[in-house]
Amino acid sequence: MFPTSCLYVTAVGDARNGYVCGGGFSRYFPGPKYQDLIVSKYNGTLVPLDGTSAATPTAAAIFSLVSDALIAEGKPPMGFLNPWLYSGGYKVFTDVISGSASGCNTAGFAAQEGWDAVTGFGTPFSPKVREATCFRKHQ
Repeated sequence: MFPTSCLYVTAVGDARNGYVCGGGFSRYFPGPKYQDLIVSKYNGTLVPLDGTSAATPTAAAIFSLVSDALIAEGKPPMGFLNPWLYSGGYKVFTDVISGSASGCNTAGFAAQEGWDAVTGFGTPFSPKVREATCFRKHQ
């Protein structure tokens, strides 16, 4: 359950009915030793996490890492992303062309080829974003 499955993230959950939280378990990282005594007694199950709860911190992490790489190369960080995105940065995203965001008793917004209201430009792919930004010219 990313991002709470990362060893360096403190998971915060909610017990409201119908609310889904990540729980802090990982299929990729072994649990840290300091959790062994407590967590080994738990008999729960893993449930995939998606939506804004996963997308927002994931995108923030990707752009933070890219900005860190830029700074390491002596370049300015990305800063406000929209000018970069709309002037061509979107080309390094993976377009999401199916699905929708329903709610408020409507069918919601449908995904489509290119920009759409539910997925924006799609999914940022970290290596492509880094390549596109780290080799750009800065004034």
